[in-house]
Amino acid sequence: MTMQIETGLPKIVARQSGIHGTGVYAAEPISNGRRIIEYTGERISKEEGTKRADASPFYTFIFILDDEWDVDGAVGGNDSRFINHSCEPNCEIIIEDGRIWIAALRDIEDGEELTYDYSFERDENPTQCKCNSQGCRGIIVEVPE
Repeated sequence: MTMQIETGLPKIVARQSGIHGTGVYAAEPISNGRRIIEYTGERISKEEGTKRADASPFYTFIFILDDEWDVDGAVGGNDSRFINHSCEPNCEIIIEDGRIWIAALRDIEDGEELTYDYSFERDENPTQCKCNSQGCRGIIVEVPE
């Protein structure tokens, strides 16, 4: 029996989204568990991340890496910054060795938009969700366990 080993990352493309603005789409089938793209950008302090997010509360590419660091995808980032939120996502986030990866939660079809759950912390002005999934929560917030 021969085992097929996937090399490289799958092909994806950024284009207009039915969810919001620009989205990222599979340009080939992607198998469950496969890493798709690394979320890249400028590594900044938590303080700087808060400052940048507060300066542009409606549109930001700040990703929380850990308790000390954030990654600003708007500076030196790639197409991963355009992956939209969904309350019923097909991708998940894996943080490993100081790197942020987006990986498939299930098999993803060619042409399907990639999404993950942003899990924003609850705040006074929650962001309205536009994912239109059957299980949509209406706002983009972390689900309590």
